[in-house]
Amino acid sequence: MSITGKRPDLPPQTTADDLRPQRITMSDAIPSTQRIFELSPRLRRWVVRTAIVLMTLVAAILCDGADASAANINTIGFHPWSPPELASRYHRSYAYGRLWYGAELLGWVTKGGQRLPALVTASPGGTPISDAGKLGFSTTKLLFGNNAVFDEMRIGGRLRGGWWFDHDHTIGVEGVFFGIDGENNDFQAGGDGTNILARPFFNVDTAQQDARLIAFPTTTIGGDSVTAEGAIALEARMEFSGAEAIARTLVGSSRVHRIELIAGYRHSHLDDSLLIVEEINTTTVDPSATTITEVGNLLDAFQAENNFHGGEVGVIASRWWNRLAVQVSGKVAIGGSHSRIQIVGRTSGETTTTPAAGTPTVVAFSDPFGLLAQPSNSGEFENSEFAVMTEIGVNLEYSFPWRLKFNFGYTFMSWSDVARVLDQVDLGVDPTQAQPRPSLPFSQTDFWAQGIQGGFIYLF
Repeated sequence: MSITGKRPDLPPQTTADDLRPQRITMSDAIPSTQRIFELSPRLRRWVVRTAIVLMTLVAAILCDGADASAANINTIGFHPWSPPELASRYHRSYAYGRLWYGAELLGWVTKGGQRLPALVTASPGGTPISDAGKLGFSTTKLLFGNNAVFDEMRIGGRLRGGWWFDHDHTIGVEGVFFGIDGENNDFQAGGDGTNILARPFFNVDTAQQDARLIAFPTTTIGGDSVTAEGAIALEARMEFSGAEAIARTLVGSSRVHRIELIAGYRHSHLDDSLLIVEEINTTTVDPSATTITEVGNLLDAFQAENNFHGGEVGVIASRWWNRLAVQVSGKVAIGGSHSRIQIVGRTSGETTTTPAAGTPTVVAFSDPFGLLAQPSNSGEFENSEFAVMTEIGVNLEYSFPWRLKFNFGYTFMSWSDVARVLDQVDLGVDPTQAQPRPSLPFSQTDFWAQGIQGGFIYLF
């Protein structure tokens, strides 16, 4: 395994005017020059696409319904693309009997085993600051993390279309695109003036559990009166999509069965990410009544992106009984899997110092690291591996006289080598960076997706 990586460019110096206090949002957490993933509403796009396809289907049926009844498919026995049915309308268009398309709604689950680390904790007011938010203490309550994610069923869609070069459907081509909506695991919390909110980590320098405090009620620390009213927002997200471009050729058939061989190209894309945005809002009043206010944002962003490109072969077998049919397919793709991990950290804001009698001064601060994204693991890292993808599908189909088929079935898909984002998060931190922690393990594993689907195929 060969891994290449590069450190990110340091952000330009930031002025106080650029960092006026404001609540950061998930969409603008990373500047456009450093944004490593977009939170795209894939489900919304699928609804629009499916609506367009369905409207086209309805229009085709309404305009051509009379001709469909004339075909009288019942007199020739079931065959989804039976030549006698096509003969009655062959003269109308060269595309009739050759062009087809379909759409399916997917309900898939993906491989579990991805666990969020313990990311946010809380302690009741009055807990000593030295113990607050740290794992292993009886007063510490876990608010977010230490649970499995990306293992629930989610909605997606699959579009397919093709062209047969003859009306006997012996040789043709097909294109397929699918995508499942990214599962979001969101969390937001802020101090309420009474409780303590924190981010736990293991301090490598002291070899003990530690915590970064986000919010806590007014507390005396070293003779100063300190209050923190920060907040935190987190989002873990995953998206999976793919495409195929294949040729199909008939190798055997009868009035009740059909066997095809396929060969072509497959591409798959897996993208999961973890975004942590912390709002800093701390006020310190020293014995001389000087007030020091620190306002800003801290960011930790992780992304693991995987792309597969390879050649594919397979077989599709169909067996029908009148209008009812069962189709079984198996595919194997061999190629390369390219993984890219990007980790970005940023801390920025301004410190305002107001003497008891005097003029406030404002100083901006900006650092290219957060809490879990430190110089030791920040940057962009890539790796390529030989990989294998497989797909098995079973579909139950029912054909209507107007060249329309509805189908319901099951699909299982596997991918041999991918990098997952949560495997790259290290809770061991050396604040001094004397030791290279957190580190980047760049661990890889296998991935699978499976589930049910239902939709239609329409033949022109």
